[in-house]
Amino acid sequence: MNFFINSRTLCVIALVVVWAAAAPAGLAQETAKRETKNETKVEAKTDTEESGAAKEEKPEKTRELVVDLTGDKLMFQAPVSWKAKKPRVNFTKFDLRLPKVETDPKEGRMTFTISGGGTKANIDRWKSQFKLPVGDAAADAVKMTTRKLDGYELSIVQIAGTFVDSMGGGPFAGGKKISRPDYIMRAIILTKEGSTAMSPKCFVKLVGPAATVKKHSKAFEKMVKSMKIEEAKVSDE
Repeated sequence: MNFFINSRTLCVIALVVVWAAAAPAGLAQETAKRETKNETKVEAKTDTEESGAAKEEKPEKTRELVVDLTGDKLMFQAPVSWKAKKPRVNFTKFDLRLPKVETDPKEGRMTFTISGGGTKANIDRWKSQFKLPVGDAAADAVKMTTRKLDGYELSIVQIAGTFVDSMGGGPFAGGKKISRPDYIMRAIILTKEGSTAMSPKCFVKLVGPAATVKKHSKAFEKMVKSMKIEEAKVSDE
């Protein structure tokens, strides 16, 4: 059988061949464009996420607080989110409440108190307010360090365990006892160099659920680093 192919048919065949050859290249270019757009979106999202993370790490605003150390003054920076409450007793100079994490039952409480007594005796009393863990965990339950600050010694203590809270009666008296599991106390005793055991000291004590205290750990450490002492002015008369 003979086939007759005219010039018009040849032109159509040629166009089909050219289109078939060009289609993969065009498809590849379109795919590349789509991938580029997707990469741009991912990069933009990553930049946004990084910007959000940086925003979360922005330092919290602070304000300066001053504690009268019966002559000298203790000055330090505390976050504005630590709300001041009216102290329950006269020798407590500040009573601050630290916002709790959502899963904790209570907020953290930090007090600045002026009182007497030996450093070791007070630390032993604080330890007695906890049911400390036994075994391998006991070694990490109590941590103590010291540092110097403008003629004062800072005894820094951390205690972790079940806190036996005395409800009512003040810090040195009895009252209803409530056990609060998984609590942490972070405390500082400021003792002026050369003073006696019964000389007035400043006791800084933070007590609260472990997760809440840990949440404020960096702010607590920044507060300690910001501490400075202004010595009492001596009259020339």
